[in-house]
Amino acid sequence: SDLLHAPVSPSAPRFPPGAQLVTRVLTFVLNVFIARSLSLASYGVSSVQFHLINSSIVFLAREGVRRSCLRSTSDDASLIAGSLVAIPAGIVLASASGAFFHARGNTAAVMQCVAACIEVLSEPMYILATRRNWFGMRTGCEAVAMVAKNLVSVWLLNGAWFGWMEPTVAVSWGQVVYGCVLLACFAVGTWALTLGGGGGGMDGGVGSVGSVGTAQTVGTVSSWTIGTSFYSFYATFTFQAAGKLVLAEGSKAVLAMVTSEDVQGVYGLVNNLGSLVVRTLFQPFEELVFVTFSGGVGGDDPTSSKKRQADLLGSLSQLVCIVGGVMAAFGPAYAYVALRILYGERWASSDAPRALGLYSVYVALLATNGTLEAFLHGVADQKNLLKNNVALILASLAHMGLSVAAVRTHGAAGLLFADGVNMTLRIVYSCVFVDGYFRETCGGWRGVGLAPSARVISALGVASALARASNAALMRGDITLMRMARHVGAGGALLLAVLAVVYVDVRRGRLSTAAVLGRRRKTTKRA
Repeated sequence: SDLLHAPVSPSAPRFPPGAQLVTRVLTFVLNVFIARSLSLASYGVSSVQFHLINSSIVFLAREGVRRSCLRSTSDDASLIAGSLVAIPAGIVLASASGAFFHARGNTAAVMQCVAACIEVLSEPMYILATRRNWFGMRTGCEAVAMVAKNLVSVWLLNGAWFGWMEPTVAVSWGQVVYGCVLLACFAVGTWALTLGGGGGGMDGGVGSVGSVGTAQTVGTVSSWTIGTSFYSFYATFTFQAAGKLVLAEGSKAVLAMVTSEDVQGVYGLVNNLGSLVVRTLFQPFEELVFVTFSGGVGGDDPTSSKKRQADLLGSLSQLVCIVGGVMAAFGPAYAYVALRILYGERWASSDAPRALGLYSVYVALLATNGTLEAFLHGVADQKNLLKNNVALILASLAHMGLSVAAVRTHGAAGLLFADGVNMTLRIVYSCVFVDGYFRETCGGWRGVGLAPSARVISALGVASALARASNAALMRGDITLMRMARHVGAGGALLLAVLAVVYVDVRRGRLSTAAVLGRRRKTTKRA
């Protein structure tokens, strides 16, 4: 078709930062309304059980394909051919899951399967957008789809005409709308950046990634071929995705099997609130790290290349550790205030504040692990990737056993503790790989400088202790608005003190922000 060999628009549009901020704030506000509109039990079903269904189908169908395609250096035609593998995989998984839930009369769960299948249909366009650095288009599509999903959910949950509808069915309709809007936006965006960029030559060859402004082609249908190396990496990454899925979602499966729906609701609220930070801040950063290191850093000389990789990885890791450390230091002391203001007394008086405090620490571990694993996946050969798969399986087994015991005794808080132990094990494995990778170049992981300076770590520890002391003194008895304001003011002063220490380290060259930002600009310009 003409779409496959039309040139790319000379300048792919960016999703304006102001629009990104507005959509994210709107999404957050709508999610708050949804949480206030649902009981703890209904929120637990929607946020834990439905999330398991949707994420399992989507992740297994696309993760192996996505990693293989983005790591590949093949032309765009082969890239699209490889990405199409995700569609039949998604259809098979969704059909099998849908049949299972249909036999049990669970209409809402069947709708989640349909929504997941629709979402997977957009995967080839997502991969092409990522490969060509159409990050603005990709971000815009996801933002519009998320807003549409939440608007529909709020409308169905609160509209007078839909009082007869089960709350879980209303939430599932929102997920179906998300998949449809995402697919439509990606289709329109891809068309606009290819056919919409100016007349395409019908005899264009197979294009490869080049500079912005150069006409690129996706090729003709006859040129869509996949090499055997793609299938090899696809099998490896898909197997790895299954292990990561167990690690990431196995705890939720345990929670769904052995706890009440009210406990699931507490965990679901905390997880959704915390994952908002992960999706907004850390997930794009992890993708940037993977794309940067998989594309090569430092030129043709192996020694020089590894030294540049070590410098860049050290700066990136320290930056993530500092951001995650701030969340771990202040999260436990301010969890109650956040829940009281956003979700009301019903949620603040539950076990949610304690769980949110633990999740703040877990987010710090999650961010550190994401950066290190993205580096590992970007530079490791197939042998080391297979070793990583085995390590993930062993960690999964240990995690599942610990999750069962912890959930039975401590509910949602116990599950978060098990998640933290699991993430720590994965960080240790990644550090072992980094140590071996850089041993001859700079003496292993210590020479890379993965952690912030002792001064920054000490500042975070002192700030955490003082924030907890403020919480103990002010957040007891009759908690008034004035007492909460004084507690928040104390936290703001402590945060400024921590940032001042970080600034001193930056000025002394302990954290090379210039190297991080410079590399990011080079990566963003590559298209």
